[in-house]
Amino acid sequence: MLADGLAAAVESHPVAGPLMAEAQLTRYGTLDDIAGMATYLASDESGFVNGAELRIDGGWTSSARFPNLVDLVFADLAASAAPRRS
Repeated sequence: MLADGLAAAVESHPVAGPLMAEAQLTRYGTLDDIAGMATYLASDESGFVNGAELRIDGGWTSSARFPNLVDLVFADLAASAAPRRS
């Protein structure tokens, strides 16, 4: 499962692993966590929501101390996958 691979990558990272242990919610998000917000945004109840950035990250970004995990853990992978300009 993708979540297991992400968890292993984060936990084994020398910087991200210890930071995750200090995060507000020390668990990884699930599809249900994301689905709840997606359902809300697709409903009539969100009719007055416009231009908002709603982060579903368990409080990760509420502290400037915590970097973007994708940038931190997967920076090398992203760099190697980026299209090359000629």
